[in-house]
Amino acid sequence: MVLSAMIVAPILEEVLFRGLLLRWLLVRFRWQGAILLQAALFCAVHFAVLTPGDWIRPLQLFLSGCVFGYLFLRTQNLWVPIIVHCVWNISPFLLGSLAGADGMIDQYIPAAEKYTKLLFIAVWAPLVVLFVWRKTKRGRTDRDF
Repeated sequence: MVLSAMIVAPILEEVLFRGLLLRWLLVRFRWQGAILLQAALFCAVHFAVLTPGDWIRPLQLFLSGCVFGYLFLRTQNLWVPIIVHCVWNISPFLLGSLAGADGMIDQYIPAAEKYTKLLFIAVWAPLVVLFVWRKTKRGRTDRDF
């Protein structure tokens, strides 16, 4: 189950949301609108696992969908958002392990997930986007994606 959530799910989700849906939306919308729409759908699909009253998780899902979509468009390589998505899913497990869970990760994941993903949104995601932006071609217009 852990392997599925950390590796298999990100691959399937990226193929579906960025590889298929985002490409389809790009034919119909400008790249900004396509990214926002696929991120909203990515968030909506995950609503089954949301806790009532939890506003942080939908925000995390929507913003991560935007980041994954941007990374795909900027690099034109589906493996980039797949790898970032895997790191996104693995981060609570790693933080729980570093906190000394000693095999009882379940006790640490809820808190670790909230703070790790807030850290991801606030710090790591902008750094990844900046790095990818600097490493890819400059001078693109919004229609070049």
